[in-house]
Amino acid sequence: MMTGEHKMAAAGQTVKARGLLMKTAACSPGAASRWFFIMVACLTGCSAAAENPSVPLRSTTLEPDAQGRALAVNDGFIVPSATAAVEHVIACETGGWAQRLVAVPGLGAERVFAVPAFGPDGRAASALFAPWPTDDWLVGERRGRRAVLRLPGSRNLDGWGDPLFAKQGWERVEVSPERAEAERRRFDGGGNVLASPPLPGFPHGRLLVGRSLQQDIKDYFRHQRIQAGPDGKLLEIDTDWLKVGHVDEILAFVGAPGQPGFRVVLPDFEAGLRLLDSAPVERALFYAHSSAETAGSVTGAGARLIETAAPGLPAGKWKYVRIISGTGAGQVARIHKVEGRRITIDFVWDLRGTEVSQVVAAARAGRCETMPIWLETPDATSRFVAVEDAKMWRDGAGQEFPALVTAGELAHDSALRKTAKRCTARLRAKGTGIPAALEALGIGDDAVLRLPVIFSADEQGECAGALLPNPVNLVPLDNDVVLLRPFGPRGDPADDDSDLFALAWRAALQRGSSRPLFLDGWDALHRGDGGAHCGTNVIRRPGGSTRDDCKH
Repeated sequence: MMTGEHKMAAAGQTVKARGLLMKTAACSPGAASRWFFIMVACLTGCSAAAENPSVPLRSTTLEPDAQGRALAVNDGFIVPSATAAVEHVIACETGGWAQRLVAVPGLGAERVFAVPAFGPDGRAASALFAPWPTDDWLVGERRGRRAVLRLPGSRNLDGWGDPLFAKQGWERVEVSPERAEAERRRFDGGGNVLASPPLPGFPHGRLLVGRSLQQDIKDYFRHQRIQAGPDGKLLEIDTDWLKVGHVDEILAFVGAPGQPGFRVVLPDFEAGLRLLDSAPVERALFYAHSSAETAGSVTGAGARLIETAAPGLPAGKWKYVRIISGTGAGQVARIHKVEGRRITIDFVWDLRGTEVSQVVAAARAGRCETMPIWLETPDATSRFVAVEDAKMWRDGAGQEFPALVTAGELAHDSALRKTAKRCTARLRAKGTGIPAALEALGIGDDAVLRLPVIFSADEQGECAGALLPNPVNLVPLDNDVVLLRPFGPRGDPADDDSDLFALAWRAALQRGSSRPLFLDGWDALHRGDGGAHCGTNVIRRPGGSTRDDCKH
């Protein structure tokens, strides 16, 4: 791509595309060339190496007129429903997410549009930062042609997105970009705009948006009428209490047979706590895939070791140990070696505190430093859980620390229960919650699937977000539904398929005739406060449902 006369704009260079200023990603020429080739080849099925990638992007900037109207009705942008048929999938390669989607039945490399991540310095670096393709654009239809509505969210994908859209002949639409950017108070993105499946009087579905969505974007959708109805009314849902603040954190649509042709997926915070209460108290959460776990008592300890009751740990490569009760509870250590009943440690993370969720929130927001020895030496009152490996959180300084906790610790976390109660109240709030939106859509309770979730508050105890990966932030792919593996407590510590939360989610979705597919998106998405829907922009066929038996 960077050979002869077919040159992309140099890294960081600003170019003009028919009046639109855009900036190419500041990545190496080799990386830019490689990824542009992969992306175009994925969508066209042919080599793009010999074609000019610098085709000007056909763009339209929509400014409100003197009366504040965004545009004429026939200029409207149609947001496809999540139940519409899948054409292609845009996913970031961060943490192997795009590669996992390639393995989903019915997709494959020819339909997955794998794109690079960009680090804070703008360089392509898959391990550093996960862009959120759903939040960067809404891919839909305008005037019968494919179009992309640019939202005032992250800018990480402009460098590769704009050349791609130009190559495909798509139109890029922006609504008052300067004013939208100036007025933006929170991160606005595509996850804050959802289209219902087709409904009576709404052949393209009806729009549901987060109340915090930027005003110009809401005005745009109101005045075009296509998915807002003749009265221009959007269904606005209170999302201010959520950590990210997007409607896709608390609502999703999946296709289903019969009437109304779909199901609405909602979070159930109280059911999440009940499920947590039912788990064995010493069962680990956030273990690594296919790793073993064991629990036991401390019989003796030193500055860098603990001794356990006979017969000690079973054979295996044990990586982390957490003191879960008694003296020193909350400390997590990396295991140096296991010799019989003796566990020697390398260093310790201090995660002590009765409210485990708040300790984790503070550690993620700040710096979770390691110490060479136990800060509080365990004794005969102490119990531990050890795992062969665990998922990791990342602190504010970019350093990792184990996410390892147990079901009993979380079940006794009063902050989690307060958060669940507050989340439930906001979700059901009269006028601004989910019930009012469902009533407006004409959806009864028999069309609702509720999934147990565990949300925790941020370090200030205010905005809430998913502690376990959020199953509501899912991706319908025709008859399949992709969601993140929860890594919740297992009924059988040797069997990943006995995860209590995964089993509950599977049962609920199967009642709606969807086939759930669990993918590991912890590193790629969850620890960046995102889910499967945030990290996967699905290019859908405009129109109704994916299934013949779901069509109206």
